[in-house]
Amino acid sequence: MEKPTKFAIKLEVGLTPAMDRALTQWRRRQADLPTRPEAIRRLVEIGLEVETEKRLRAQDRRGGDQED
Repeated sequence: MEKPTKFAIKLEVGLTPAMDRALTQWRRRQADLPTRPEAIRRLVEIGLEVETEKRLRAQDRRGGDQED
């Protein structure tokens, strides 16, 4: 996905200390050390992709024509 230069929607996100540590550790494992906001965007994208893949697999198991 192309990285936009501006984001129209701004969010304020609260994290637990454990979530903050996990985010920091995830950022440090990335080759380009993304900023915290960029890391959160990437993780949201990853989560949405996984959810879409799970839904598609479930549809395939049911015959593919049903909606969730």
